[in-house]
Amino acid sequence: MNPRRSLSVAIVVAVLLGWSVWRAGPSADPPAPGERVIAPPGPVEIELPSARADASIEELAVDPRFLIDPDTDPLSGVVGEGLNSPAGSAMKDLDIVGQILDAWQTNFPDQGNPVGLNVEITRALAGANRLKEPFLPSDHPAINADGELCDRWGSPLMFHQISKHHMELRSAGPDRIPYSEDDLVWNEAEPF
Repeated sequence: MNPRRSLSVAIVVAVLLGWSVWRAGPSADPPAPGERVIAPPGPVEIELPSARADASIEELAVDPRFLIDPDTDPLSGVVGEGLNSPAGSAMKDLDIVGQILDAWQTNFPDQGNPVGLNVEITRALAGANRLKEPFLPSDHPAINADGELCDRWGSPLMFHQISKHHMELRSAGPDRIPYSEDDLVWNEAEPF
């Protein structure tokens, strides 16, 4: 193909493209009478509950718009609340420890689960960690005199780290004999 001809074609294409962009721009003809025009979506305003500027914390705490439902909010309440409670169950206890481990992983995503023996894991969960953050009160009744986190029958829980973010918990059960028929095992699927 002739270089002059190629240049001429390129100029014509550029002019046509420029004209079509200009025509479609904001100076395009207004819609014809009766023509349906669909406006692009604009910002959506959501009305959130608001408190008076002079409202105290105490007033906000009893305002039903700001109350947190402990049944639907996993972060409400005291950490470890209900662990080994007579009103609970052994599986609920293991689930509560699992929630404590989830809270740990939220704060230490690069580290994964706490590691070591029960006493070392319990110490880390009770605040002996780089953030000095207690995920479980160090004086919790589920912690025995040796510093181990125990099930409702007083046997130390068994922590089995399957992977960095996957922990299996085991309770020896009412017979207090590890790896017997009545053991309870909590084994949540790996979250990551």
